[in-house]
Amino acid sequence: MNEATKIIYDNLYENHDAAALRSELTLYLKSLLSILADNPELTPQIAYTIAGMMATDYARSLQDDDPLAEIMTIAGELETSPNNASELTHELAQKIRVL
Repeated sequence: MNEATKIIYDNLYENHDAAALRSELTLYLKSLLSILADNPELTPQIAYTIAGMMATDYARSLQDDDPLAEIMTIAGELETSPNNASELTHELAQKIRVL
């Protein structure tokens, strides 16, 4: 786990400022777009990292139709459904871009 990932996880568990967390998480997810584009072999690890965020206090407070919750759900599907990984990766990247 790199330092940026460790920080975002720590904050998602401990910080109670929802607006600040939303902004921080959005920036973090957007930073992953270039990694996905430049290193597609890292897609499973990135999906695992994003899907793992569903266990955080902040993520559990999100509504199901919240774009951040949808991104985490897609990452979870990508993590467990390698048969349509290309389609899910595209959908994940698209959802992150529009944040």
